[in-house]
Amino acid sequence: MSPKFKEQNGYTFRIVTTEGDLINPSGAITGGSVAKKTVNILGRGKEIEKLEKLQGAEINEAKKILAFEATKICRGEDAAKTAEATAKETFENGGMWKDLPTFELTSEMNILDVLTYTSLCKSKSDARRMIIGGAVSVNDEKISDDKKVIDETFAKDGKILISCGKKNKAILKI
Repeated sequence: MSPKFKEQNGYTFRIVTTEGDLINPSGAITGGSVAKKTVNILGRGKEIEKLEKLQGAEINEAKKILAFEATKICRGEDAAKTAEATAKETFENGGMWKDLPTFELTSEMNILDVLTYTSLCKSKSDARRMIIGGAVSVNDEKISDDKKVIDETFAKDGKILISCGKKNKAILKI
């Protein structure tokens, strides 16, 4: 955009290109699409309508596609493929159990003792606060009683998943 044109129009004139780019008065170009692969505004509207109608498992598939495409834009296609494979292994194939700290459960234990034994909590009072706050679960079932006893009845395939918050997890092996 020429300086004379900008000056004549009071530096407030914006131009939208056929590809969807927005040229600001300063000359900065924003918007549009990566490598100009999008069709047009009408095509985007139809895509939005299609996504709004998704239900149940279809939503998760759309999330997977979105995650892949966003990663591809930010990190490249190789990184997107790696992230996709990692997510699939972790969430679909049970791989999340693979790298978690593992402890032996030799006898039944109170949940407070389990949380301190696995180092998910620093103390029993810390564990009690986490339980009251609703942050503790055993095999994805919330624990609300600090007197709950954990034993082999909780085991699935000889393992018990203990969670304290979203990211702190450990496995108890029977």
